[in-house]
Amino acid sequence: MSQSYEDYESEYQSCLSRIRSFLASTRSQSTLMECERLLGEARKCVTAMQGLAEVEGDAFKVEEAKRKLDRDIAPLQQEVRRGLQGDVEQSNLFYQSPATDGGTSLATESLIQSSDDLLRESQA
Repeated sequence: MSQSYEDYESEYQSCLSRIRSFLASTRSQSTLMECERLLGEARKCVTAMQGLAEVEGDAFKVEEAKRKLDRDIAPLQQEVRRGLQGDVEQSNLFYQSPATDGGTSLATESLIQSSDDLLRESQA
């Protein structure tokens, strides 16, 4: 039984969902290798989708499949490669260093002040 465009698209979305889930969790060498494998599967799905769309003569689906490579797969592939090379650890992705003078940062002070204001308003 041959698969339809929609079947490949569903499989593609499933691969991307798993990749994003792995990248959002703690990254290890094994999860990054699995992401790389899933990216290969996603690429195969896109290639099949593009081929089926060409056979059907649906120019919109052909372009949509091409965009998936640039829009979805390429950025995820870069992130996985960076992780495999060890350039960026997820724990450092959103790290904000403490103020150098030993005090709290301006952003932290602002959040504390806003919280205090809201508390006073709720008690009034």
